[in-house]
Amino acid sequence: MSLLTVANLEYHIGAQPLLDRVGFTIESGERICLLGRNGEGKSTLLKILNGQLTAEDGTLQWQSGSRPALVSQQPMLDAGGTVFEAVAQGLGNLAELIQAYHRTSLKLADQSNDAALKELHDLQQQLEAADGWRLEQRVEQIISRLRLPAETPVQQLSGGWQRRVALGRALVQEPAVLMLDEPTNHLDLE
Repeated sequence: MSLLTVANLEYHIGAQPLLDRVGFTIESGERICLLGRNGEGKSTLLKILNGQLTAEDGTLQWQSGSRPALVSQQPMLDAGGTVFEAVAQGLGNLAELIQAYHRTSLKLADQSNDAALKELHDLQQQLEAADGWRLEQRVEQIISRLRLPAETPVQQLSGGWQRRVALGRALVQEPAVLMLDEPTNHLDLE
């Protein structure tokens, strides 16, 4: 079965059709490159596939349990957070719990006190109940594989490094389809 089936997709900008009865399938293991001139609808199509925009007509059917992740041309990252926090945000609701555990662990590394130890213990129990350890490890593995500086504030990173962080945030979701809008050579990793 296909990961994604798209049929007769339509999207207009004003009266101008941007996507006109688009149809295709994506099978597991395929690598696809979407080429076109500026303004032809490539980014719009990716946003529709990711659920950020809604098509005006047509069908979009993902295989049950499959989900996409999109790395946009201009990633929207929390400039006040660290790289670790930005990557963990890909986990959705569990991100805050994992981030709190990470911050508390760092606080304890600097100075140990009873209140921080109790907070860490409470966070550990919540993580265990939510299978958060496996997810926290996934964040750590992605950061390691992409060679990201986990404790660096996102705002201090160059645009290329921020794209790499956005890639990490997408990968931590373990998407069935990873969509890269205008990937460049700084993402050419092992």
